Amino acid sequence: MEAAGSRQGRSVRVGNRELFVGNAGVNYPRQGMEVAPLFDPVTGLYSDLQGLEGVYDSLFHLNLDVDPKERPLLVCEPSCNTDEIREKVVALLFEKYEVPAVFIAKDAVLSTFASARSTATVVDCGHGQTTVSSVLDGFLLRGSVVRTPLAGSLLSDAVGAAVAAKGAAVKSRFEFKRIHDPTGGFTVQDLDLDGVTESFKAFQRRAVLSDIKEAVCGRVSDTPLRAEDLGGMPGLSYELPDGQEVELHGERSAIPELLFNPDIAAAIPGFSPPKAFSGEPLAAVPHSVKGAIQKVDVDHQKDMYANVVLVGGTSVMQGMRDRLEIALSELAPITTHGGMRVRVAVPTAGVERRFSTWIGGSILSSLGTFQQMWMSRQEYQEHGAALIHKRAP
Repeated sequence: MEAAGSRQGRSVRVGNRELFVGNAGVNYPRQGMEVAPLFDPVTGLYSDLQGLEGVYDSLFHLNLDVDPKERPLLVCEPSCNTDEIREKVVALLFEKYEVPAVFIAKDAVLSTFASARSTATVVDCGHGQTTVSSVLDGFLLRGSVVRTPLAGSLLSDAVGAAVAAKGAAVKSRFEFKRIHDPTGGFTVQDLDLDGVTESFKAFQRRAVLSDIKEAVCGRVSDTPLRAEDLGGMPGLSYELPDGQEVELHGERSAIPELLFNPDIAAAIPGFSPPKAFSGEPLAAVPHSVKGAIQKVDVDHQKDMYANVVLVGGTSVMQGMRDRLEIALSELAPITTHGGMRVRVAVPTAGVERRFSTWIGGSILSSLGTFQQMWMSRQEYQEHGAALIHKRAP
């Protein structure tokens, strides 16, 4: 049983829920298992605190195998996190896990430290959303945060629409089996999916769409594209898990172009982009960056344009840094001394872009001065969870 559990993912129990955490947990079909996100797709905040508790249980007891009572904990949080959620997380860590000390840091601040800066405009282009945050002297300017759904998940939706328009049905790897014949070929036999939830099927199919996005649509055009520019573009084929081949032509350039020109969605058959979180039409990522910088005091806007840091899983697409820098240079205001200098910096390695928050956390926690910043368990017992707002503003 232990060997099977190690292969298929072990679970933790929180309340009356059995939770599987991580890739090993969600990549094996189980009867009645729902795949649920920790973060609300609109607010970008924790929407399932019981699920978060499951993540901590899995982290401490299954993955790291450590006693949390012996480990101070540095926690990263979204730039737009609320005080109420912060206090709930602090209370959970001190009450259930009895950690000796806690510090909470904004993910944008940690990404800034990872880039060896204390002041920057952080463009975190991730899965569910792109968040633009301004950091000044190591502190997040909370009023400057701008969020947009133009991110990896939306691009995957566009890939799904383009593939469906080609007449291909995406099947995940667990939905069928291949039966090989003597000639070296194979036929596909669908498996019985009775009891497997729709959320699990959708999660697995989305993983295939994400792979298509990375393999076929992984480059941003050097120059702006229009719908009429897509007609003569060469195609690129992708073999689906069940052996079907789908070929994308202009769509493979139009999909990453959505980040810089949402109107090009009209060139992707069957795809209709959502509105912005505010309910207004989508604005391109460079316009979101400009909007965030405009919320900063005018005396600091020059530094914000000169120190744009691009991170996040979607930022690994080729050509994105150069395209963003060019687009921002065109949008930046003209001063009495000429155009505003724009510089976009990205970590060299893709893994550093994906995990810049964690890298920044390791840098912050290694500083000698950081040891005076912890909120201790004794302080929590004396002052309550609200003290975290003073310890970690």
